[in-house]
Amino acid sequence: MLRDQSDATVDGKILENLFISDLNADSIQRYRNMFRLSKINHIWNALSDEIFLMKIGAAKKGSDGKVHPNVAGLVFFGDFVTIMDELPNYFLDYREHFTSDTRWTDRVCSSDSTWSGNIFDFYFRIINRLTADIKVPFRLKNGLRVDETETHKALREALANALIHADYYGRRGIVIDKTPSVITIRNPGVFRISIAEAIGGGVSDARNSHIFNMFSLIDVGERSGTGLCNLCGIWNEAGVSLPKVEEAFDPDQTIVTIEVEDFVDSSEEIVPSSEENASSSEEIVPSSEEIAVSSEEIAPSSEENAMSSEENENSSEEIIASSEENANSSEENEISSEEINEKIEQIMMETPNITAKMIAEKLSRSSRYVEKHIKLLREAGKIQRVGSTKSGYWKVLEKGSE
Repeated sequence: MLRDQSDATVDGKILENLFISDLNADSIQRYRNMFRLSKINHIWNALSDEIFLMKIGAAKKGSDGKVHPNVAGLVFFGDFVTIMDELPNYFLDYREHFTSDTRWTDRVCSSDSTWSGNIFDFYFRIINRLTADIKVPFRLKNGLRVDETETHKALREALANALIHADYYGRRGIVIDKTPSVITIRNPGVFRISIAEAIGGGVSDARNSHIFNMFSLIDVGERSGTGLCNLCGIWNEAGVSLPKVEEAFDPDQTIVTIEVEDFVDSSEEIVPSSEENASSSEEIVPSSEEIAVSSEEIAPSSEENAMSSEENENSSEEIIASSEENANSSEENEISSEEINEKIEQIMMETPNITAKMIAEKLSRSSRYVEKHIKLLREAGKIQRVGSTKSGYWKVLEKGSE
């Protein structure tokens, strides 16, 4: 209670017993890569790690004149054991329950020594799993399948809010349970505003303003205070039971329960107009007169057939040459496509253990196309495969190396 009453949020507390070297270097590098993709020409991209972390609010100079991480920097970029030294009850746990014969079918928790255990990596490790089963109606935009919906954005906001508003000095950790019908998010600490204000939207009072800022700099979370408001609005439009928001005390805890069974996002559905359908039908179905004329044109004389045969033989070599030129041109366009390469790198940063097939599905491209770009990125030293093909993960490097 006393911590929440302070004007200065607790995540700004400087930890003079720690240095930047105590943070997870890979997490910092992944964040900087995402920041660079989001803000390509930003002046901060050229800064050293120490100064960059100070700029985003993750570190500050202490009384000794040296740069130290603050609580936000530790929670965002630290390793689990190091975080636990400062925050003994710190814990992150994501659990999926899809069968009744096991306690969980999938789990990601901060105490697992295979990854850092900080909130930045936790967010990107689970976000795709959290939204994976939201049913999306088929829609196209510019000829590509659209799988990103307002529902996905609202769930991302709900997860970000749990990490942003959690009381990391509280007595419990952040626990997220997902079943085929319900997602439940529990985080330590109660609202700093009323539940009605939180659902109504427009009011933002972050418990951890530095963490809020670091997420927003890579386009995660908003400062408008519309997270729960958007979530409730989308569920209301879909005719599904509204998310349930509760507070529990001793220990303080906020619980958000979201029903997802049979939820289908119908927002922004793209349906051809009746005029377009009529026009399309007229173009596809020829008239009987056109069919008759076409039949006469299709049946050439024997002399025309002979001439056509000679012309076809002469032009076949030109067609083959043209096909080879088109294939070469297409390949060159793919190799020079920086946008595709950046999208692949972005996806790998968000989900390091993703497969080429899954990337292809996200980009609405063939697996062969994506595999070719992955090969080029590896040869350029921009990405690296760590571990085996089956159980390893992708690492996006800051700079290409020979």
